Amino acid sequence: MTSAPSDRPTAPEAPDARVRVGSLGSSSEDVDLADQADSFADFVSLLEREPVAASGRSRLLGAIRDEGRLAGFAPEVARLLDLSGAEAARLLDAAARPDVYEAGPFPGVALHHVQGGAAVLGAVTGFVRIAGGSHFPEHEHLGEETVLILQGSMLEPETGRVARPGDIVSAGAGLTHTTVARPGPDLVYLVVLFDGLRVDGQEIRASDPRL
Repeated sequence: MTSAPSDRPTAPEAPDARVRVGSLGSSSEDVDLADQADSFADFVSLLEREPVAASGRSRLLGAIRDEGRLAGFAPEVARLLDLSGAEAARLLDAAARPDVYEAGPFPGVALHHVQGGAAVLGAVTGFVRIAGGSHFPEHEHLGEETVLILQGSMLEPETGRVARPGDIVSAGAGLTHTTVARPGPDLVYLVVLFDGLRVDGQEIRASDPRL
């Protein structure tokens, strides 16, 4: 039986790729392929010798990993800073990243200042990061201070008290103590401090740029 002719068009023969790629001769098509191959090789070479790109990628991945890590503290941070929950969550995302902190007044201590609401107007408000094993030296409070531990753990040598993530530590005016970051992850906490501190007989008021 003779088959009826098919209405479907016949697929064109595949071009001979070996001729185009292997023979970079004088045709315009061959020259275009050669240019593309050279451009791709240049691009790969650039990636291999560009450390800045790798560093940027690491920072981006780190920021993604840190996002939301401290979100569980948002309600308490919102209360202490007199802010909305959304604003508190945004501040916590930043506080989880070491690169947002600036060098503080003492070795191993870094600060990240934030703006609170009307209830904490005039107070020092921000996040403190102390490297594990380092400390904030002995100081006297000139006003009330409230601290919320977010990461690591804090030792108060004078009393032996240890505070861990989720703990709130309050200190009244006139209290003198030392803050020690126990060995391990950096100690990170939110601080709301009124009036300032006295360290080595020197007063550092809330308006002082060192706080």
